[in-house]
Amino acid sequence: MRSYFSKRHEKSIEEKSLDCRVPKAIRTSIIRVLNKHSQLGGYDLNENYTFEAAEETLKTFYGVETLRAYNNEGILMPDHFENIIKTGWHAHVFDCVEAWFDHANGNDAIACERELNEIFKIHNFQWRFINGSAILVDSGYVREEIISPVLTKMHDMKIQGAMEEFTKAYQCLSEGSTKEAVTNAHKSIESIM
Repeated sequence: MRSYFSKRHEKSIEEKSLDCRVPKAIRTSIIRVLNKHSQLGGYDLNENYTFEAAEETLKTFYGVETLRAYNNEGILMPDHFENIIKTGWHAHVFDCVEAWFDHANGNDAIACERELNEIFKIHNFQWRFINGSAILVDSGYVREEIISPVLTKMHDMKIQGAMEEFTKAYQCLSEGSTKEAVTNAHKSIESIM
């Protein structure tokens, strides 16, 4: 089982160093896209098996009998998977989507991830889903969580050439020169190997 978003980032969320607010328009789009790529069936062909499985997974993960979301009066009430996405705590929206990916068909998951990321890009929302996990693509976060640890590891391993190529790749990416960024990243990997 995946360690869902809110648990992975619990400390950062509490310290308010991680902004995981999900606007209403994004929440609505998430529901529509997940519905589109879910496994439907049952007597009337409208039962959403993927939502049901994801909801059960979250209940087990949180250790609760029922999920909760805010009602129109702002009171936390027992609710179902879709309403957690609509009105639940922001981090739980990411938990829901990650749990959905745990139960989605492979091709549906790939298409869904692509569609969600395109919507996020259109709305300038700084989160993406990669292999079913929520990732913040904010440059400060990437620098702190990815670039800095990689450079530190390379420095510790005394692989100066690979470190220079990796730094060059990151600079090219920051400047929008994606082709050069990929080339230098490839060179860095070859140097490490």
